[in-house]
Amino acid sequence: MAENLPAARRQCGAKAMRELLLLQLAIADQSMRSDGLKQADADTEAVASSSRVLLLCAPSEGLGWLGSYWSAIRQEGFGPRTAALLGLSYRFAPHEAWLQLIRAPQALRVYGALSPELKTNAIQDFTDIFGARLFPSAAAVYQAAATGARADLLDRTCNAPEIDRELFRRYVTDKGLQLRHRCYPSDDRPAYLRD
Repeated sequence: MAENLPAARRQCGAKAMRELLLLQLAIADQSMRSDGLKQADADTEAVASSSRVLLLCAPSEGLGWLGSYWSAIRQEGFGPRTAALLGLSYRFAPHEAWLQLIRAPQALRVYGALSPELKTNAIQDFTDIFGARLFPSAAAVYQAAATGARADLLDRTCNAPEIDRELFRRYVTDKGLQLRHRCYPSDDRPAYLRD
């Protein structure tokens, strides 16, 4: 990254900057999970810097706004500024599946603090992921969501075919969660009677 970043900045290559930002996000996410706070801070700042550079080259780049949100929420916490950054990510990239897979867990973690518009956008991310039948990813998004968001997410799956809901349920229960929702009736019978 250190070798490619200066050239990408000089050329204002949005594609190269986007790829470098994705790598930087992965590195920073990993360092956030480790015990090295200094490294996590440095990597978070690197995401912020890479996002700014990408947005200078391509102001309508949804990933740039998401990277700015990702770093800002870790540095400042959730507030009006970070909400605005998240909103810009939705504005410029509302239905890009690869971006939704990154953005949905981030947005749904702070669901209770979101404006009604951002809540709708976050739920739409989940709905698109579920609708694309990416059930392992949908289950991971559901698991990452704030408890208050989960019923709203499940409401959006009610009209899905039963087989889709059952597949989703299996991925969710494999993560150790139970679905208690009108569209996912529980079967309390012993296992030998269920099949």
